Amino acid sequence: ADLGQHPLLASPLARAWLPRELTGLRRAELLFAGLVLLAFGLWLAVDALPNLSESACLARHNKVDCRQLAYRLKKVSQYLGEPLHTLIALLLLPIARGSWLCRATGLSFDKLVKWHRWFGRAVVVLTCFHAAGFLLEWSLKGTLIKKLSKSKKLAGAIAGVVLLALHVSTLDSFRRARYRVFWLLHIALVPTLFVLLLLHYDWDGLLGRCAVPLALLGYDKYVRWRRTFRAARWKLTAIKMLGRSTARLDLEARPSPLSFNGHADAPAPEGPVCEWLYLAVPVLGRFEAHPFSVCNMDLGKQNAVGSASGHVTLYVKASPGPRDTWTKRLVRLAASRPDQLLEDSVLVDAPHGGLHLAFSLEKYDTALVFACGIGITALLPALRYLAEHPGRIPNTSFIWAVRDRDLVHEFAPALGAFSKTPKITVHVFVTCTVPEDELEEMRQAVGMEVLCRAMERPDLNALVQAALQGQEQHEPGMGSDEKDALSIVRPSLVAGLVCGPQEATHAFQDAIVHCESASTCKVHIHEETFSF
Repeated sequence: ADLGQHPLLASPLARAWLPRELTGLRRAELLFAGLVLLAFGLWLAVDALPNLSESACLARHNKVDCRQLAYRLKKVSQYLGEPLHTLIALLLLPIARGSWLCRATGLSFDKLVKWHRWFGRAVVVLTCFHAAGFLLEWSLKGTLIKKLSKSKKLAGAIAGVVLLALHVSTLDSFRRARYRVFWLLHIALVPTLFVLLLLHYDWDGLLGRCAVPLALLGYDKYVRWRRTFRAARWKLTAIKMLGRSTARLDLEARPSPLSFNGHADAPAPEGPVCEWLYLAVPVLGRFEAHPFSVCNMDLGKQNAVGSASGHVTLYVKASPGPRDTWTKRLVRLAASRPDQLLEDSVLVDAPHGGLHLAFSLEKYDTALVFACGIGITALLPALRYLAEHPGRIPNTSFIWAVRDRDLVHEFAPALGAFSKTPKITVHVFVTCTVPEDELEEMRQAVGMEVLCRAMERPDLNALVQAALQGQEQHEPGMGSDEKDALSIVRPSLVAGLVCGPQEATHAFQDAIVHCESASTCKVHIHEETFSF
């Protein structure tokens, strides 16, 4: 757990020079990456690259063709086949959502899936080098068509085309705009790719490497299938529209709710888990599921998919843009024909997610929580947990930038309850034009500062700096002279929680890192996102 939770590259210098994806790596992840790169480097130096030397090639293969550079390049690319099989096996490990890998690293599926992407890109790059060496040598010899007419080599060529098609479908611009196509291509092409690779070369070696990942993936699919289709039937009990683009969905598990370890009687873990679930609505497509944050805000009731009541609240916001997406169709159906949704059961695959900080929240001196718009749904359970444990929580600043006035009215009661906790400060920035009487109503409901800025986001640098400046520590009844003699106690360990668009989350992280570099505090950041 220690290796899984502590970020190693969290220094301002690392953040200034490294890509953002790398700066959030934990020690266990960095150790694993180092071992993989070391193994690949040793293999490259010992087995593959020596073939570039004419003398080494002659000594190994004893062929006259070794005098030709194209042949030596082909031999180097040929040796890429073995590490490609290993990378394909590693590619399968992170996609088992409930596997031992999540528990061993302390990371949930949404944090591990980046490794699936990275291994996939490595497979694509090595495959291109692997194919290029053969195609170059065959083309120069004029034997390209003859070579590709052989079944094994043809299977390899087709596998390369299939892999490139899969890679294009995984690009952010394609995946987010055409998620259903991306999902269907994976369902159809991944098994096809695996069969082609088995036909291409060394099928027993590939199966031997992939046996454990495939077994874990198969077991994970089976457990999730039982949990989704057999353990409980979920029904939509209530639908509420918030404006024209957001719907609140209340779900209830029947006959028995799910729990964190698959048993209905097991208690949910203590603390905020930043839990999320996959939701499939049969009327929109039985096999198309999308992730949503669990946001139960009924104070005094357990906030978990495995809660005793079996009630779950989700907020669905229609995605922007002209494309008719799944969330747009769901919100449109909730607004026009809610009875059709309430009549049918929905499919829930849960629970997933977790709070990825080095320590539990109560061990930090200060907590900074920043949400944009509907991103509040992922972080409100954490704020609720802090409000329900006032005796042992850090000084907390909650900052919410929101454009939708209906969302403010929806969450104002919960924020108002949280703001009564002495150590929690709530700032709500409404970034649209709001009549003064409505703004005053918001202030009264929230009970704290509600600022109205026309299309202007909060000054994160100033807010973060104010939160990290520390507070005077004194006992009730202490005289003014005694108070003046006390120094300001500044936080030494800070937790940052953020959820919102990429631009906003990066701005928040930059503000924290800037303040961290100018002080002596240490900051751990949890970013909640569904970018996979």
